[in-house]
Amino acid sequence: MTDKPNDDKHSLIGRTIDHGRYEITRLIGEGGMGRVYEARQVSMNRLVALKILRTQLASDEQLLARFQQEALSISRLRHPNTITIYDYGKTEDDLLFMAMELLGGQSLFSILRKEKRMALPRALHIMDQVAGAVGEAHQLGIVHRDLKPENIQVDHVASDPDFAKVLDFGIAKIVGGDGRNAEGKTLTLAGSIFGTPHYMSPEQVHGQRVDHRTDLYSLGIILFEMLAGKPPFDGNTPMAVMMAQASKEMPDIREMNPEADVNDAVMQLIRDCTVKDRARRLRTADDLITRLRQIQLDLGEISSTNSRLYIAAASGIYRLGQMRASDRVDLVEDGSAPRAGGRATPPGMEGDGQITPEHSGHLATVPPVGTPQALAPVAGNGRALRWIGVAVVLLGIATGVILWNREPPPTATPITQVEDDPGRIQINAQSIRYTIESVPPGAEVYADGVFKGTTPLEYDQQRGRSASLSLRLEGYIDQEHPLNGQGLPEQKVQIALKQIEPAPPATAWLQIGSEPDGADVFLGEEKIGTTPFTWEPVISAEPVELVFKKAGFDELTREVNLATRGEAAVDVKGTLTAQNKPIIRRRGPVRPANATNDPPPTQTNGKNPRYEKL
Repeated sequence: MTDKPNDDKHSLIGRTIDHGRYEITRLIGEGGMGRVYEARQVSMNRLVALKILRTQLASDEQLLARFQQEALSISRLRHPNTITIYDYGKTEDDLLFMAMELLGGQSLFSILRKEKRMALPRALHIMDQVAGAVGEAHQLGIVHRDLKPENIQVDHVASDPDFAKVLDFGIAKIVGGDGRNAEGKTLTLAGSIFGTPHYMSPEQVHGQRVDHRTDLYSLGIILFEMLAGKPPFDGNTPMAVMMAQASKEMPDIREMNPEADVNDAVMQLIRDCTVKDRARRLRTADDLITRLRQIQLDLGEISSTNSRLYIAAASGIYRLGQMRASDRVDLVEDGSAPRAGGRATPPGMEGDGQITPEHSGHLATVPPVGTPQALAPVAGNGRALRWIGVAVVLLGIATGVILWNREPPPTATPITQVEDDPGRIQINAQSIRYTIESVPPGAEVYADGVFKGTTPLEYDQQRGRSASLSLRLEGYIDQEHPLNGQGLPEQKVQIALKQIEPAPPATAWLQIGSEPDGADVFLGEEKIGTTPFTWEPVISAEPVELVFKKAGFDELTREVNLATRGEAAVDVKGTLTAQNKPIIRRRGPVRPANATNDPPPTQTNGKNPRYEKL
């Protein structure tokens, strides 16, 4: 029986929805439109990501259209670097939901926040995959419109430590002949701008109609950020960033960071992706991939004879693999083994739909290439490709399996492999040994509240018995993780701990003014503004002195209290006094007291000329 949910974000945990089809286990994240939960699809016994629209938004037609748009967009995509959607519908409680593959790894945003910037080969490899996924969407008339590092997930899959997935088609636009979606309705509100300012194209900033070149602009910005460590344009407000996108020229990464791993070809590619006039911009995602490939070839990252295999599939041309040099030390950590499981299979090798949640340890087997299990098609997964005859000839395999053409790393043994029989799962063991790892290591591990040790840790649990793990590390958020006591006899649980972020300092909110306006205001030697303006300093128990200066007026000093949190504006106004200047009057010569108004007589040689004889 399904309980009636409320809008509390934890109210659905432990419950089933859609007539018992999905059992919700934990909250993964939430956004403006809805929440994403980890859930178990009961019929398939697999973990999925379940996106559920907020109940209070269910009556908003615009948001409903966006939610349905995302489901419609993703359901048409088959590229291995695009997130997979399994199901979509409405529950008996009128909850709109979307069931998608549950991804491991971390977002490109998280990677850049930790590592600041990437080595060039690694950035090119990730961008190559993202461009392939976006290119397939463009072929189907879908423009993502919100490409950014947060919407790119990177995970260690098989022999690829940086396998990328493109996510979140929530504001994607399906472009038809008239620029409207499949039902003839536009999802763009009048006056609305969709996207994220740091990655928006100039046409998005100006509210113009978007097309596939909008996504290419965003990809150029993302490539810049991967190599430089920050986006090319920034500002104090979103509008300032948008104006920079529309008007400023692309800076050179090497001028911003002389140590950046960038050459002329890469910088020119970024500029070609981000031309303000889209008519002069790089034309297609295929062009972007070609340029990326040429740079990789010049760097020796791929073989000239194995750059990429093209195979025609059911819905278009898929770029399915590449040969990378075996000495890609920047991509493979020492002693690391590829992680199995998940729908994030190597390009062209669609699996059985098993999912590996983020650091969950619920692992799917990876049968050796060439075994019947690896070659057998999977019915009903919606992702199996119909290989054409030329692919079979090229690969020399009658079943149509696609090989990646990659040299295996020295430690490429799947972690789920059993030594005596790699393709067999042993299910009769009495206990399961979990290897519990955390990033960073050293976390205390508790099982059902009982302390077991610190990570890395091997923990034996009776088969069939569930337990709840809790990882605790000072400075990090406590992480809960369920163990269901099912599956392989040896499993690895990898959990990334999230660091507790310090709360931003509280600020005061002051409206600074003067009578008259136009006074420069100083805090010590620093000019903080010209009246009138708003000032938001960090709160302090000690007052500060502000000095108002304006030509023609005396300086004015005001003591200001900064101990009040800025929940309401506090007016600080100074009335300036005009400077006192001395009054200067013109004066004539000093006259004696007996002076008359008669003109003085003219003296000529001491004689009065009036009596001078002629």
